[in-house]
Amino acid sequence: MNIFNRMPVISIIFGILLNIVGVVAYVLTDMQHKTALIPCVFGLLILVCGVIARTPAHLKHAMHAAAMIGLLGLVAGGGRFVMGLIKGAQGKEAALAATGTMALLCGLYVFCCVKSFIAAKKARLAAEAAAGN
Repeated sequence: MNIFNRMPVISIIFGILLNIVGVVAYVLTDMQHKTALIPCVFGLLILVCGVIARTPAHLKHAMHAAAMIGLLGLVAGGGRFVMGLIKGAQGKEAALAATGTMALLCGLYVFCCVKSFIAAKKARLAAEAAAGN
């Protein structure tokens, strides 16, 4: 079993982790800032894509959608993290930690997605070569 076949489960795990980051950030901000739940949005979308991808007919499209969502999370979280570092995080340490963690998780997830897409393409090309012989 290659990584592409495991990506729905990996997606569900990363979705849960992003939801945990969002909830923890929301609690750490005394439930005052709803923007602390932004990682939950990305996590929920990736989780739903992972659940949909468990159906073989939807695997490819759901995983490509999840990879795009992960990339958006990486760019959004990374951008906010860098801007927070530049501006200073006095009083906003929880928000900075949440955006940094979101960027890290989304970056790792996108790495896994890219690795799985490469493995799937190699497997497809090998199958085509074997069928051609």
